[in-house]
Amino acid sequence: MYKLIFSAFILFMSPMLIAHLGTHGSDISIKILSAKFTNKSATISLILSNKGMESVLIESIHSNVGEVDFALNYPLEIASTNQFKFTKTLNLIVKNTQNIPQIFTLIFDFGEAGSGPVTIIPTSFQE
Repeated sequence: MYKLIFSAFILFMSPMLIAHLGTHGSDISIKILSAKFTNKSATISLILSNKGMESVLIESIHSNVGEVDFALNYPLEIASTNQFKFTKTLNLIVKNTQNIPQIFTLIFDFGEAGSGPVTIIPTSFQE
């Protein structure tokens, strides 16, 4: 009897299980390497890793405290199981005409896939 109930359950649930295959979002991780602050800017080095099976498209990166300068044009595609390094000449620089707060948020906009906040805390401060 249990085998019959189990078989019926599997038969009923299999279309639902298959329908959800591949529908989950990509696994994105961001590692902050450095965040060098001055009074009116923050230079941020980070590594964005796409550990998912689908490529990811970054449509923009913005902040609640100022303009984000970046050397490349959007959209920026990061292939599956790949990394993109925002380092050296490709640092993210947040500029403001007033002082940059000690803690702020960068928002990574992935278009239809949504957006994700990253809290930035200084690793060094230069006057």
